[in-house]
Formats: sequence, C-alpha cells, structure tokens
Amino acid sequence: MEKVINFLKRYNIDFTVDDDKIMIIGNVKYVDIGSFPTISIWQGNNEIGFAKYVVYNNLSIRTHARSEVLNLPKSVYAYYEHPFLVLHF
Repeated sequence: MEKVINFLKRYNIDFTVDDDKIMIIGNVKYVDIGSFPTISIWQGNNEIGFAKYVVYNNLSIRTHARSEVLNLPKSVYAYYEHPFLVLHF
C-alpha cells in the first residue's frame, strides 16, 4: 500500500486513505469488463488506470509528458464508486 501511496504522490494525484482502501477522486473515462478488466479515470490532465491481468494487476498514470505503471499483487482489486476509483488491499 505504501508503494501505491508514494506512486500517487509523485504525480500529485488527489486521493484519500481509508483503512485498507485508497480512494482516488476522478471522472470515469473508460470501463472494460472483458477478459482483462480495466477502469480508467481522469483527474485534471492525468489519466489513472487499473487493469487486472492473469499474473498481476497494475496501476498506471499517464500525463501529457509521460506514463508509468506500477505492478500490484493479484490480491489488490479495484472498483469505481462515484466519484472514486477505489483500490482495496
């Protein structure tokens, strides 16, 4: 959880920590519930995404200048509860 918090702080992402959840405020951009479920949100000029893969999950941040991905354990899952992308640890 600490790695995710540091990752979000590095990009000045607005988020709240509540017990075992990190709640990232943003507007939904894209949701795919297909074979590799994905949730993407916008926060200002930043696109924040969570994707679920076979071996790991990942959190990505894309700005106009760069993008970065942080791999997460399969035990971390995400859902969107307006107005937050919620990462549950």
